[in-house]
Order: sequence, then C-alpha cells, then structure tokens
Amino acid sequence: DGIVVFTTPDQATKGVYIVRAENSAGSAQAVLVVDVIGRQPEFVKNFPDLILPHLTPHHIKVSAIGLPAPDMVLSYKPTDSDRKITFTSSEVVKTDGLATLIQEIKHPQISDSGVYTITASNSYGKVTISGEITFTAVNIKPTIRNCIPYVSLPYGSILQLTPRVYGYPLPTLTWSYRDSVTTVTPDDNTMTADYATLSVTNKATARHNGFYFLRASNDVGEDTCQTIVMIESEAPVFVYGLQDAVVDEGTDHVLSFVVRGIPTPVVTLSKDGANLTYLTEKTENGVKYTHELLELSKEDGGVYIATATSETGTAVSQGEVKVRLTRVPPYFLVPPPFRLQFGEGDTQLIYVKLGGIPTPNIYLTKDGTDRIIPPKYVIFNEDKTLEYRIELPDLEASDAGKYIMSVTNGVDDTIRKTIHLELDVPTTAPPTPPATMEPGDLTVIYGIKLQPERDEFYISPLTTKDGFFTLEIPGVGNYSTEAEYRVTVTTDGFNGQVVVPSDAVITKSRPSGTSPRPKFTITVPIPVSRDMGSGYVTVSAANPRASDSVTVRLNDVQEANVAPYVDPKPETVIAYPGDTVAFVTRALGSLPLEILWSRRVGTDTVPIGNTGDYRLLSNGTLVIESVDQLKEGKYVLTLKNDEGKVEVAEVELIVVESAGYSDWGVWGPCSATCEEKRKKYRLRLCVDTTA
Repeated sequence: DGIVVFTTPDQATKGVYIVRAENSAGSAQAVLVVDVIGRQPEFVKNFPDLILPHLTPHHIKVSAIGLPAPDMVLSYKPTDSDRKITFTSSEVVKTDGLATLIQEIKHPQISDSGVYTITASNSYGKVTISGEITFTAVNIKPTIRNCIPYVSLPYGSILQLTPRVYGYPLPTLTWSYRDSVTTVTPDDNTMTADYATLSVTNKATARHNGFYFLRASNDVGEDTCQTIVMIESEAPVFVYGLQDAVVDEGTDHVLSFVVRGIPTPVVTLSKDGANLTYLTEKTENGVKYTHELLELSKEDGGVYIATATSETGTAVSQGEVKVRLTRVPPYFLVPPPFRLQFGEGDTQLIYVKLGGIPTPNIYLTKDGTDRIIPPKYVIFNEDKTLEYRIELPDLEASDAGKYIMSVTNGVDDTIRKTIHLELDVPTTAPPTPPATMEPGDLTVIYGIKLQPERDEFYISPLTTKDGFFTLEIPGVGNYSTEAEYRVTVTTDGFNGQVVVPSDAVITKSRPSGTSPRPKFTITVPIPVSRDMGSGYVTVSAANPRASDSVTVRLNDVQEANVAPYVDPKPETVIAYPGDTVAFVTRALGSLPLEILWSRRVGTDTVPIGNTGDYRLLSNGTLVIESVDQLKEGKYVLTLKNDEGKVEVAEVELIVVESAGYSDWGVWGPCSATCEEKRKKYRLRLCVDTTA
C-alpha cells in the first residue's frame, strides 16, 4: 500500500497526480485527481460606525468565516492624520471555519477617533470591512482605583505607591505625607497607567512610617485614598548583655554580647569614656560582639559599657570586671615601733603584721653592719595576712643603734622601716619612792627622755581641729615644779608662716607601781593655714638634771584653693567572712576638708561613721572589722571643702565563702648545699568545705 498525506492542503495542492509502481516483472501506474474544497473569507456582520465616550474602556469584536479559518488584522487611520496604525495586541481566536478578532481599547482618548479597518484573509482570498469610531469628551468624576489601605515592607526596600486614577477633565493629584506635599498636574492629552504613582524612596526606613494621603480632583468632583505604610523594624535589644566577672590578675578574659535590631544597630564598646575595638560574628539570634582582654592588670578592672543605636532607639548594657590581684606589693597593717628602749640583758620582741601577694619576706639588719636577723615566728592568717615576730635576745649596750626592717616580695620596691633601739640608762640609782606621792613632791634626781611614736606626721582633716594640729610628744623623766621643767619649740619650713607657739603644755602622770620615772606628754598646738606647706618641728625638754630634743616632720599640709581628691584611690576588696579589711586611701585638698564614707543601699546612700565595726582613719581610710555578707556591697567616698563637694571613689566589698585546708604534707627535701638559703617546703591543699 502507498499513502500520500497532505497536511495543509490549499489551492496549490489541486491537480492530477500519477502513481507508478515497478519491479523486475514489469510496471503499473494509476492516475489520481486531487481537488481541494475551500471558501473565501466572509465577515459575519458589518462593522458599524460608533460614537463612544472617551476614557471608557471599549472592546472591538468582529468575526469572519472561511475555509481555512482566515487570519485577521485590525488597523485604524486617525481622523486628524494620514498615517495608518496597525494594532499588534489584537487577539484572534480560530475554530473550524471561524475566526474572531478581539481588541480592547482601555483608556480611549479623543485623539483615538478615526476609521478602524479589519482585514480577513486565507488562501482563497482577502476581504476588508471598515467603520468609523468617534470618541467624544464626557465629564467624569475622579475615581481612585487600586487603593491599598495598608502596606508593610521590609527595611531598606523600595517604597512606591501605585493607585490608578480615572476622570475627566484629567484630575489634579495631591500627595500628602506629614509635612510634605507633592502636587501632580497631568498633561491634558494623556492618561498613563502610572499616572498616580508616588516613588517615595529606594531604601525605606522607619522614618517613612505613617499615613500617605492622595487626593484626586477635577471640575466634576474628587476622590481620596489613604494608605498606612509600616516599615518592618525593631529597636536595638541585647539578647545577651555584658556580664559582671571577677578575674584573676594576669589571666585572659573575653567580653561578649549579642545585639539584635532592624536596621542593624551601630555598636560602641567603651571603658572610662574610651572606645574599644571588637570582633563581630553573625548568629541566628543577632550579631555577636567580642573583645578580648589579655593578661589582665589592675588597670583593666572597671565598668565596660556597650551601646547599640539605630534610628529606632538605643539600648545599653554594662558589666563590671573586677581584677583579683595575684601580685600585691607589701603593706603594713601593724608597722614596727619607731623607738624601743631596753636594759642590759633584756629580750625585745618586735611584732609586725603584713599583707602582700606573694608572701613577703622580712628581715632586720643593724645599720652599718652585715648582721641579718630573720623572724623567729611567722603566722599565716586566713585573710592572707601574715604576722612576724623578730626576737632580739640578751641585749647589751653595744646592741643600741638604728635597725632597718626590710620587706619585699618582688612586686615593687623594698619597703624599709627604721627602728631606734636605745639603752635605757638612769642618771643615778633610783630611790624607793614613798608609799604616797604627788607629782609636785618628787625630788628632781633623774634625767629626761623624749620618746615620739614616729618621726613624721601627716596633717589631715581628722587631725586638725579649730585650725590647729595637735602634736603630742611622750617622754619619761622626773620633775618637781613646772618652773624647773622647761620646754622649747622651734619650727623650720612651712613657708615661714608657722609662729613658734609659747603655750606648749606638759601633762604629768602619777608614777605607775614602783617606777621611779613618771611618764609625761608634751602637747604642742600647731596653727594650720591653707598654704603653709610642709616643715619640721623641734621640741626640746629639760629638767635640772638633763635635757633631750627631737625633730619631727609634718607632711601634706595642702596648698590653698585645691579641690578634694584622693591619692591613691581605694580599691575593691575581696575578703572572707570574719576578716578585717581596709579601703586604703589618702584624702587630699585644701583644708578644712570633710571626709564622708557612705554605703549604697538600693538607690540611696547611708552615711558611715566611727561606729561598731567601722573605723575611719585620719587619712580617709575606712577599716571594716568582722566582715560578713551583710557588709558586702558598694561604698562611696565623698570629700568636701571650700572648693566643692566631690564623690571621689566608689569601691565594693566582696565577701566570699572561706574554704578549708587539707592536712599538711610531709616536708620536702632540703638542699645539702643550702643553695635555697636553708628553705624547705611542705604543701596543703584548699578544699571546698561548703559543698
């Protein structure tokens, strides 16, 4: 069988076809006549002339028949132009032998009036049909279509409002937003699809939130549209803020915090007003910021402040880093005596109490000799302080002299204190005093010795009263009448402003027990002025048998017009329950100077005086005895003088639970060559006894 298929037959397909078949036995042929049955296009109905209102959507719909279904094209010639315009957006729908052309004129203008022509064609022919459409002006009240009442956009996106406006005459548009007004006057001959579009910004932020109001008006009326715009944003928030921490000196510590917000906030990290650098890392909860503190020192302690700011708000987080000192220079809690007296054959015991990390070493040397006297006893207290006792046995007259106590632990310069060791030798053999005796009845047979507690004093607010500093010089010696007991006082320095007082007073005391040498105290009132400076005071005392003289230095008399300040500043203290602690400082500034310590309780401050377990020293240092959890908290030091009132320091007392110790281990080996200065060691461990 042979099959011939004509897929799209037309008039050219018509004709006579010869089919020939051959093989080795012969050939044969057949004649076929093919006729294609078709139909010339024909419009179903006429295209009438029309008069239509402008701006009103209009559809042109024309059908034609034919075999095959014809192709259709729409064109028009404007009334006021010779040019021909062909529509390219027409839709042609074909079925068996039928074609339909559909064309929508959405916003017809008066200028769209003209002759509209439709052409239908297939392989059998072509036909046309025409009709005139006239668009006439009609007054139309403005109508705003596609008015969206609420718009929510991501931060940073394009903000564009696109309602549609219709009306004739073409409306005047007025956009209003807060204090901004935009007026659009359209071209009288055009009406475009984006006629009412308002492009606000290419990067929407929170400041674009609010009500947007559109008014469309013409001679016929008006229409309005209101749209609420909300840009998605979030005020800065600390998902994880800075934390308080207590960190050992010399170790590393990382500050970290996580911030979230839209837009991404600007973040600063600072301490004492200075900005710090940081690293950032994006996480699912926000941006993580980190700042590393390496090998912490005392100066790294303090309050760190992180601030996150954006146009939607500000958030602040702060954390305090407290550096637990592991290297503290030695300091005296109980200093050695300035002067000691002994008799031949006596044994003197010198007691001092020290603090410092690591444990200080202490030794005594006699000035001008190589003799080193180590402590005989050492007591390690739970509050990390140490008590030393240095013994001077079987003293002889040759042992008298100046001794130097040296203290060091490798953190700072060696501290040295001077001790004057004096032989107590009476001028004559002491008589046996009568059973009862009044000071005025004593026979003047003994010499006199002045024994000041130290060789320098500090004039501070607490040692100054009514404009005078009271210098007290104790001594021993006999006297009969005050006329026979002479005291003289001279001064040097003080910018020449201190007048030698003439009213030095001797305070006599009764002999104690069988002592033949009564004690006395010489009281010297030193007038204090605001700019007198420092200087020396020499006190001399004499009785008919002998005389003695001492010179002391008065330090730290402040200059005039100096606002209150402290040097050094007190520091935060970490202690165990029952410890005695001190916020060590020195209050400075023009006199008179008022010192006030107080404790923060909530948002209030409660003054602290010399009561109970609190002692305020003359230099401004606050001593707290028997600390416990109730005394834990922040303490504030405030100074006041004629120059003003200043809160000079805020420190904290941290009370931690005291752990226990294991039993002492065995002594470690001792070097046979004594290379370690005969030191040997043993250990015990800190054990948590609170668990």
